[in-house]
Amino acid sequence: MAAGVLAIGALPAAAQGDPGLAAAQRETRILSAWRSDSELRGYDLNVIAAAGGVVLSGTVDDDARRARAERVALGAIGVAAVDNRIAVDAATVANTDAQAAAVRSGDAAITAAIESKLQWNALTDGLDVRVSTRAGRVVLAGSAISYAERDMAGVVAGDTDGVAGVSNELVLADGTRPARRAPRSGRADGDPPSDAWISSKVKSSLLYTRGVSRFPIAVTTRHGVVSLAGVVASKADRDLALRVAQDVRGVREVDADGLTVG
Repeated sequence: MAAGVLAIGALPAAAQGDPGLAAAQRETRILSAWRSDSELRGYDLNVIAAAGGVVLSGTVDDDARRARAERVALGAIGVAAVDNRIAVDAATVANTDAQAAAVRSGDAAITAAIESKLQWNALTDGLDVRVSTRAGRVVLAGSAISYAERDMAGVVAGDTDGVAGVSNELVLADGTRPARRAPRSGRADGDPPSDAWISSKVKSSLLYTRGVSRFPIAVTTRHGVVSLAGVVASKADRDLALRVAQDVRGVREVDADGLTVG
């Protein structure tokens, strides 16, 4: 076992009492992160969660990838310690078919996340934007009626987890934006979104946003005022979470007093 790696049987009390995501959710997050990682996808890796930590197994071809798999696992929400049992065998070769499938799957998820965030954003909702993603690189095509809308679409896309780069090809178009075919907030068109809808979209937007997606941030909404609570790693993370929440349609104000840096 590598130096500094904790065995599951020797997890600290804080890890054993971890109230984070359920074991199955931790495993899914790690497996998904491995599949989307350019250095790890295609290798036969497995993870089992236990008492706030995880046990890693499988085989890679060098020590660098073994260490990378461990770092990725440690970055998952709810993981306090890692028992890295991944073997190193120089003859191991990644499954290129699995690599290609992971890229396609990751690209589809990125596209869906960006499309959703654009719909929930107060400035970009209703824009004529077509999103395409290939190997993590996003192209935005369509039109906007102001530079502010165009630029915000680029920011929303660029902040999304998994995005390697954004080509913002939106052009400015004259005229007003056409009416939405159906209200996206589940209420009559023109009515403000419900508090439940706002909380749901803020949570999802945070989950899709690189830099804050790894933090378990609690979200509550009352009369359009969103409250965030939790712990993030830096002031930049806190500021990003605050901006993401403020940008969601229907949000009147954001109270981030409960969101601390630790």
